[in-house]
Amino acid sequence: MIRDDFILGMNRLMAVLEIPIVEGVNFSLVDLFEQKHSRKVLRLFGRALECLAEGELSKEQEHFIHKSIESLSVDGKVISVRLSVFADMMKSRPWLISSLNSIGGVEGVGVQFLEENFFSSGAPALSKIHHKAAQKVLRALLPSSGSSIKGGMLSLEDLKEVSTYANKPRDFEQLLQLLDIDLRLITPTTQEDDSDSKRFYQLAHDYLVPSLQEWLLRKQKETRKGRAELVLEDRSKVWNLHPENRQLPSLPQCFSIYWNVSSKDWTKPQRKMIKKASKYYLVRSILVTSMLLMLGFLGWEEYGRIKAQGLVERLLDANSTEVPIIVNEISGYRRWANPMLSTANNKAEQEKDERKQLHISLALLPVDKTQVSYLYSRLLEAKPNEVKVLVDALRNFNKEFQQKLWDLLLEPEKGKEIQILRVASALAAYDGGVESKNWEKNSPLIVNQLVKENPAFIGVWVETLKPVKNFLIKPLTITFNNRAPDKTVENSLATNLLVDYAADQPEILTSLILDADEKQFSLLFPVVKGHGLTCAGILNAEINKKSNMNAINMLSENDDKRKSNAAIALARLNQPEAVWSMLRHTPKPQLRSYLIEKLALYNLDFKIILNQLNEEKEISIRRALIQSLGEFREDQLPNNERLALIPSLKEIYVNEPDAGLHSSTEWLLKIWSQQSFINQANNSWKDERGSSLKRQREIKNLLEDGKSKPLPQWYVNGQGQTMVVIPGPVEFMMGSQLGEAGGNNSETQHKRQIGRSFEISNKAVTLAHYKKFDPKHEFDIKYRFMPDVPALGIDWYMAAEYCNWLSEQEGIPKEEWCFEINRESNVFRLKQDCLNLKGYRLPTEAEMEFSTRAGSVSARYYGDTAELLPKYAWFVKNSFEQPWPVGILKPNDFGLFDPLGNCSTWCMDEFAEYPRLNGVDDLKGTRILSTDKRTLRGFSYDAGSFKIRSACRTGYQPATNLISFGFRLAKTN
Repeated sequence: MIRDDFILGMNRLMAVLEIPIVEGVNFSLVDLFEQKHSRKVLRLFGRALECLAEGELSKEQEHFIHKSIESLSVDGKVISVRLSVFADMMKSRPWLISSLNSIGGVEGVGVQFLEENFFSSGAPALSKIHHKAAQKVLRALLPSSGSSIKGGMLSLEDLKEVSTYANKPRDFEQLLQLLDIDLRLITPTTQEDDSDSKRFYQLAHDYLVPSLQEWLLRKQKETRKGRAELVLEDRSKVWNLHPENRQLPSLPQCFSIYWNVSSKDWTKPQRKMIKKASKYYLVRSILVTSMLLMLGFLGWEEYGRIKAQGLVERLLDANSTEVPIIVNEISGYRRWANPMLSTANNKAEQEKDERKQLHISLALLPVDKTQVSYLYSRLLEAKPNEVKVLVDALRNFNKEFQQKLWDLLLEPEKGKEIQILRVASALAAYDGGVESKNWEKNSPLIVNQLVKENPAFIGVWVETLKPVKNFLIKPLTITFNNRAPDKTVENSLATNLLVDYAADQPEILTSLILDADEKQFSLLFPVVKGHGLTCAGILNAEINKKSNMNAINMLSENDDKRKSNAAIALARLNQPEAVWSMLRHTPKPQLRSYLIEKLALYNLDFKIILNQLNEEKEISIRRALIQSLGEFREDQLPNNERLALIPSLKEIYVNEPDAGLHSSTEWLLKIWSQQSFINQANNSWKDERGSSLKRQREIKNLLEDGKSKPLPQWYVNGQGQTMVVIPGPVEFMMGSQLGEAGGNNSETQHKRQIGRSFEISNKAVTLAHYKKFDPKHEFDIKYRFMPDVPALGIDWYMAAEYCNWLSEQEGIPKEEWCFEINRESNVFRLKQDCLNLKGYRLPTEAEMEFSTRAGSVSARYYGDTAELLPKYAWFVKNSFEQPWPVGILKPNDFGLFDPLGNCSTWCMDEFAEYPRLNGVDDLKGTRILSTDKRTLRGFSYDAGSFKIRSACRTGYQPATNLISFGFRLAKTN
């Protein structure tokens, strides 16, 4: 069966074969199928293709058959070939209405067939390889509108060119096999007149033409080039039919065509249309561009005027620091801005608005050099925030007036000191330190003016003077070290300036931090830390520098302060070893005492101290560590950390035998609100007489052992008074050192021997303790409810009577009492050999000084300086002229509280001159005459610092009971 358009070819074939065509014999025409017959044929196709089962069809399959035939029919008839092609295209799908609908009905079968055979995952390999060439061939074979499929036939050579496979014969063969044999989309054909023996091809079925057109159109729309080609084709057809400008492609469409479609592919009509469009849009573009340029020029003029006006207004309202930025912006709008600036300047002069005049002058300077003289005059009296702006603006003109600036700095006019910093800032920028002699000469003057400046503007001067910072460091250091009360602000400013100026000079930073107070230290240390290794080396060198033991007190004090600062700085640089060695007690403990105060003040991490306390074995270092913890504020050492440490402190307080460690722990527990525990522990020892006696026997055995002299021990007597047992015999230098501040002829230094062990109470006898002996005693009614203040208003006789009473209370035999007292005859005598008796007594003057010194040779038991005195003694500076409860301030290393200050302490001795060289602490039995002065030590709350010294002494008649007189217990062990 062949189509009627192949009859001519068939006739030629039969003629060659010499077989005549006889209608009704070997040739017959097949008419179009009726729908009923078509359905029957389609069912047969379905069964033959195994798409339909034998027998009855389902309702849905019948529906599919009817729907398909209706869609294939034209005027109620179906072309048989079309029916065959439809069946072939549907052979891979279920014959159901849903399948038909999913591909867009019968009309979509062809499109779906093409899509599946070229682009689906199951498409043949040749289809995927040659899909682009196949599209080109199929598009070329499409007949023009209204013609038959023969109208689009092409020769074999033409197909090679169209497919771009002219030089690829193997690929072309595969392409023909795909389109002709595999898919049957094209077929060979001949010319009707048989005039050309060439081989031709055409589309196999006119039924495929609409599907091919739609499929190719869809594929073409998928690419930018394809869309451009469609636009070109469409616009060309329309414009060539109606050559009007409105039918031309739009300008974006023209650009798309130029960009995506090669001009060699344009047809003649297309080329004609593109030429017209190009000319049309060129003319339009020229017109539009001209208009835009004109509008742009007018707009730029207006914009420039408005912008310039806005900038000038900003300039007039701006802060001086913003002016350089605005002036820089004005540079692009000078043509409009300059007249506005001139007008504004005239107005500012009339209104005498100096700020606006300055800003306008700065803006005019780049185009008007006459502004230099005005700006120079303004520089000399400029506000701090204007100085840098003026200096920078005048930089290019500085040669004109630099010598004038030097003259003003070298010889400043009286009353015009305000000019100094302005002039110095300008010269720093222009000279940069070249004239070093001038800078060295004037740096003190500059610094003196600088530290008097308002702190709010100090940052301005820091920056402007930075080019000559090295010349300013030395005079700033002098101000840094001046800590006079009226120089606090200057000192603070100098510190901040040095932190900035010396930030890159570790040697200077280290030198500064050695002399720094706590505020200065906190500012300097972060910068020092940045030079860790370098600064650590310098700090270690300072610590290892040997001190001059013969240096006067002022130099020694400064040396100790520097070493303590060095040690703390190293500790904060994770090198704390120097601190621990310095906390060991020495005869000159001033450095140690500074460290105890500074560890907290200079913000050393408390955890470092706690860790060392847990590991440290040396007793005097442990005392110092515990005392240093008492200096930490709660924000430095939180309450939860304190609570965690308190059990360990309680253990030390109860069990450590060292008296200094015991008292240091008591002091810290009091500060940390543990007074109730202290009272409980002391009452327990007081009430358990057996335990107290056992403790005393242990101490006695330790003293008698003789293997090594033990440290001072402690125990609590039956009255709850803590006694410190000091092992003897001892020998020490008694009296004041040569050159000691406050020393006098009565304190001649000499060697004194104490040939016994003795005991001394760690606190003065309190009012509460004394009232147990004399309930009526009251030295001042306002202290009635302060039982822990010292018992004051005590004369020597009253103290002696209390000692005998206490000996009796403690069960000491009367023959061991130290005083013979007859109140009826008012006779008081020291017993013969009283210093060898076991009863309570007053300390001898030597015992009192030795106990006060606690191993030191300095003016006070913590050192020579009076700076630390408020931490250790109550005196006129910190007492508010009243006595204070005992045990509030730090104890000495023997565990004595208030051995200096708070109350003057009666001694056993008659007040007499010292021996010149050596002396032995000894007393003979003698009657105490009311005219013979007895010695007092320690002085009281109303004394000046020069009297609060370990060697200071005085004498009063024994019946004198001044409100500042009290006493402390002693006994021979």
